[in-house]
Amino acid sequence: MRRFLGEAPIPGIDVSAGRLVVFTTAGEDMADRVAERWSRWGTRVEAWPRTKVCEVLASTRYHAAVHLPDAFSVHPLNYLLGLAQAVEAAGGRVFEQTPVIGGDFEGVRKTIETPHARVRASEVVFCGRGRSGRRACRCATASGDHRSFRRHGAAR
Repeated sequence: MRRFLGEAPIPGIDVSAGRLVVFTTAGEDMADRVAERWSRWGTRVEAWPRTKVCEVLASTRYHAAVHLPDAFSVHPLNYLLGLAQAVEAAGGRVFEQTPVIGGDFEGVRKTIETPHARVRASEVVFCGRGRSGRRACRCATASGDHRSFRRHGAAR
């Protein structure tokens, strides 16, 4: 994603550097364990004690944190809208608010059935809520429920 954003910047996505995972009940021991585990996987990570968290966030609500300096986040809606514009600029089509009621997802050409049409394409991307309905379950198993929340300026 970082490489894509460098090649095709999307206006309004507000890339912010770093991610801070805060703990409201668990303390510094938990932050240390999480940081140690993630570092074993090759992630650059720092466990932050309560004093540093309180200083950076100007709040005493949080007990500890894990800082991921190489992570980044973007404004999810503006990113999605930018991707949709890029798809359309490349000749693709975007169908909004269109339920998929069936289809054939095997082979080179996919067939997607909606209440009003049948669409054939070589590549199909489904975007939707975490609960996209029973008929989309074959597609849903290939993806997860992705939710995003970002506090602007949380990590410095």
